[in-house]
Formats: sequence, C-alpha cells, structure tokens
Amino acid sequence: MSNALILRIAATAAVVVVATSCGLPPEEYARKRRLELLTIYPPGSTARLDVAGRWAPSPADISQLRPAGGWASAVRSDVRAYTLASEKRTGKPVYRCERYWGSDGTFLGLEYNWFFYDEADIIVDVAWQYHTD
Repeated sequence: MSNALILRIAATAAVVVVATSCGLPPEEYARKRRLELLTIYPPGSTARLDVAGRWAPSPADISQLRPAGGWASAVRSDVRAYTLASEKRTGKPVYRCERYWGSDGTFLGLEYNWFFYDEADIIVDVAWQYHTD
C-alpha cells in the first residue's frame, strides 16, 4: 500500500469520526449523553458504591457534601452550577456531588460525568459535560 493511500484512508477515517461525534449541536449531544447515563445509573436505585465500582480504579476527581449554606455557597463554581441545576431539574435535594472523567467514546474526546446523591448515597440525578466546558 502506498503512503499516499494510507494517508487518504487515515484522513477519511478522521473526517468520519469527527463528523459522527459532532453531528449534533453541543446542547443536544449533552442531553443525549445525560439520557444514556440515566439508563446506566437509574435514579432511586443506583448506590454511590455501584458508581464507584464501575469507575474503578479511577476515583471521583470531585466529591463534595452539601455545604452548611446550601449548594449556592459551594466554593467551586462548577459544583455550584451543576448541583443547583440538578435540584431545579428534579425538585430533589442533593446531599453529595461527585464527578468522574474519562473518554466519551469519540476520537480524543473527554467527558465529565456528574452524579448527585441523596443522604442515603442513592443517585437522584446525573449530568454530562464536555471536558473542555
């Protein structure tokens, strides 16, 4: 196989990967990925230990308990924003917020997966975020 043919095949493959991973507007892709997470980690029945087990050996890169002043007083702006959005979306209080990161399954794509728990460490909601957001 000639070098030119190999380069053409590689370029075509790269275009296909980018086109299929970026085919949706960013908000729609995030919504789709969140729905996939909800299927994998059903709220009301998925324990924090189950989530940690699925992500092992990687620990959560963020793990925070609800501050005394509520999530509006959280020091990290991303924790504050995602947790308050979860409470607004579900109408349920969040006791603990954790975030894991990894590959989103696209070419060189990374993602954050947010998990929101009640006081019994059961998922009440999830969120998905591009690593670069």
